[in-house]
Amino acid sequence: MDIDIDIDPESNQQHSKIKTVEPHPKTLLPEELASTSDDKTFQDYYVQLMTSEFSDDLDKLRQSKDFNEKSLYLLIQGLKEGAKMYSKEEAQILSANNQ
Repeated sequence: MDIDIDIDPESNQQHSKIKTVEPHPKTLLPEELASTSDDKTFQDYYVQLMTSEFSDDLDKLRQSKDFNEKSLYLLIQGLKEGAKMYSKEEAQILSANNQ
């Protein structure tokens, strides 16, 4: 539901309009993302995309003198957490656009 509120500048009266917002059409969602493993599927896709797009930067990090097992763990967790910045709907659209 969406509510628009307008104020008439001459009378200073408030007018409200309530309109319903249609849900996103389910036909746009890929079937493989309609399961309960949506978050894991998108997270895997996102991590794979980030590691391929930023492979040179990740190699530089990995080759630094202070990179260790703890650094690797933090890097992996950080990449996984990055997938959470997208809403479920955004994740489904992004995944559908790249299949």
